[in-house]
Amino acid sequence: MLDESGLIKQVLNGRPNVFAVLVKKYSGPIFAYCLDRIRNRADAEDLAQEVFVIAYRRLATLRQTDSFIQWVYGIAANLVRNFLRTRKNPASLDGNSPGPAAEPGSGYDMQDIVREAVAELPEKYRVAVTLRFMESMSYREIAKAFGTTTGQVSSMLSRANRHLEAKLRKHFAPEPLE
Repeated sequence: MLDESGLIKQVLNGRPNVFAVLVKKYSGPIFAYCLDRIRNRADAEDLAQEVFVIAYRRLATLRQTDSFIQWVYGIAANLVRNFLRTRKNPASLDGNSPGPAAEPGSGYDMQDIVREAVAELPEKYRVAVTLRFMESMSYREIAKAFGTTTGQVSSMLSRANRHLEAKLRKHFAPEPLE
C-alpha cells in the first residue's frame, strides 16, 4: 500500500479514483469533527463531503511539507466556521445544538462546556487535541500529520491543556465557602 504522498502523486498524475482511498481513510474523522462542532448529522455529512470535494479540487496546492490530514482538518475547520457564521439561528431545528452557554442546572452539561473550550483553542492546538483525544491517534501519528516531532506534539498538547485548564477553571472551580 502506498503512503499518502504516493497516493496524492497518483491522483495528480491522472488517477483520480485513487483519491477514494484517502476519502475512505479520513471521512470518518472529518465527519466526527464536523458533527462535534455543529451538532447536526445532516449538516455534518454535507460539510464532510464538501471538505473532500474542496480537497480534491485544491490537491495540487498541497505543499509537500504539509500533512494531508492536517490540511484537510484545516479545510474542515474553515467550512465549519463559515457554516456557523452564516447560519442565522445557532440552535438547530432538531434541538441538538446547545446554542449559547446556559446557566448551571439548565441541562447544559460538562461535555458541552468542554467542547466549547476546545473549539476556542488556537487551530493547531484544537487539531492536535482532536487527533489525540477524539481520534485516539498516537503522538507519532500526530507528529507525522503535523510534519513535526513527538516532542513538539507533546509540547503542543501540554500548551493546549494549559489553555483548556484556564478556560474550564471558571466552570468547575469550587464555590467559595461563606
